[in-house]
Amino acid sequence: MNNEILDALSQITREKSVDRALLIETQEMGLASAVRKKYGATADVEVKFSNDSGALSVALRKTVVETV
Repeated sequence: MNNEILDALSQITREKSVDRALLIETQEMGLASAVRKKYGATADVEVKFSNDSGALSVALRKTVVETV
């Protein structure tokens, strides 16, 4: 699947003349927005895309407390 993402990004870059970095940034922002929609608007989300391998990493940071 990772190769499919890289291939799709390459194809969009070629056909639409869009900057690859902009596509990656937009993809990361979209995934972060989807996570915030599920976990709340104040969720601390970090999305990273590896341009070399096509791997996506999504982290949702939470604060651990003794009592709620």
